[in-house]
Amino acid sequence: MTVTRQLAEFIAGTPGDAIPAETVDTAKGLLLKTVAGMVAGAREPIGATVTEYIRRAGGAPDCAIVGAGFRTSVENAAWAHGVFAHASELEDDEFPSTVGDYWVFPALFSLAEMVGSTGRELIDAAVIGWEVGTRLIDADRGLFYRGTMIEPVLWFAPIATAAAAARLLRLPAEQAQHALSISMVHQSGWWGQFGSSAHFIETGGVQRAGVLSALLAKEGCTGQPDILDTAAGHFAAVWDGRGADLPAVLGRAPWAVHQVWVKKFPCCLAFHTHIDALMMLLTGHRLANEDIESVEVEIDLPDAGIVGGAPDNLDAARFSLPYALSEVLLRGTVDMQSFASPDRLTSLETVAAMAKVKLIAREDWPTCLGHGGQVTVVTRDGRRFTQYLETALGGTAYPLTLEQVADVGRPYLQAHLSQEAAGRVEALLIHLEAQPDVRELMSLLSGEPGA
Repeated sequence: MTVTRQLAEFIAGTPGDAIPAETVDTAKGLLLKTVAGMVAGAREPIGATVTEYIRRAGGAPDCAIVGAGFRTSVENAAWAHGVFAHASELEDDEFPSTVGDYWVFPALFSLAEMVGSTGRELIDAAVIGWEVGTRLIDADRGLFYRGTMIEPVLWFAPIATAAAAARLLRLPAEQAQHALSISMVHQSGWWGQFGSSAHFIETGGVQRAGVLSALLAKEGCTGQPDILDTAAGHFAAVWDGRGADLPAVLGRAPWAVHQVWVKKFPCCLAFHTHIDALMMLLTGHRLANEDIESVEVEIDLPDAGIVGGAPDNLDAARFSLPYALSEVLLRGTVDMQSFASPDRLTSLETVAAMAKVKLIAREDWPTCLGHGGQVTVVTRDGRRFTQYLETALGGTAYPLTLEQVADVGRPYLQAHLSQEAAGRVEALLIHLEAQPDVRELMSLLSGEPGA
């Protein structure tokens, strides 16, 4: 049996009770975070632009759109929700594969609404889609792509989303196999769209591609059934023979979703460890901005080149380590308010606080968050305090419980929904496995009349 076929059998044939209770809880937390991101991102400028674009474009009224108050096709809704989620920069990622919830989950809410899936079916699909995406990247030397400036998650997330969509559609293995193959024609994306609208649009494209691939397979469309195995397939050049072991790790404890880093701040994950470290230093030593002469930040060399600059717009600010740490110095945290006004970027106090941040690029540290992060605060009276963290709080070294993840997502729900609606949305997601469908959830999120 080919690897492609074994993946399809895994998607179609894995029983829900094979997914452990702790994995279900992890998935529920990530699905809750996905909704929080969709709600917050719908209010970002790119979210408003996408909403108006889809309002004009129309589409069959099959699915609600978060924050829009109207309905559209499942493909349009999947695209919009992918953009919204990523626009919040709250996505939770896994390393080194770089698969994350916002690359797989947003479209599933729309598809589940259309087909009437139960909450437990949504959870199972999310876990299985993540598992397929991660294990493929791990087998296929995902970080190899970075050396060619290809963003690996943009090449593998269409497959992961198609896998999850095939599960929700209850496709038999043969059609799931074609869904995987069809999704591979949508693979594209370059590492370098940080700080632009395209960085968020690419996630929407991935979501639409995955759903469309599964829907086309259901309609009878086909792809090369052994696309992962053939010498003419996409992976032949880089798979290096390791793909044969792929089926053996699918669904093996711990499931891949447990490798996630949960984001607490709406900015690039590359410096969340440093945000946490600086917050711990300020709190632990009772320091304020006026006490500090400089903040020395140790980070791997490639990430230093991406996030080390001062921002010139709000999108770029989400990828600026100096700006994020200036917010910690001035306000004690980084939140959506940090990216609400361009005037904040050029204020005298922000510029002065950013000037205190000194990056130390460590050539001996592995890339892609492989070493953790270290922050040293130097006070005006000459004292030095250092904090090293292996991961951010919420990373694999310091995982969050479902309740703690809900605490992270709650402010974003409460900022944009009524208190009653925010509470009900959180309750529906905390107890998602007990829900007969997701229609009440999506109606509340959309703001449809009567919700």
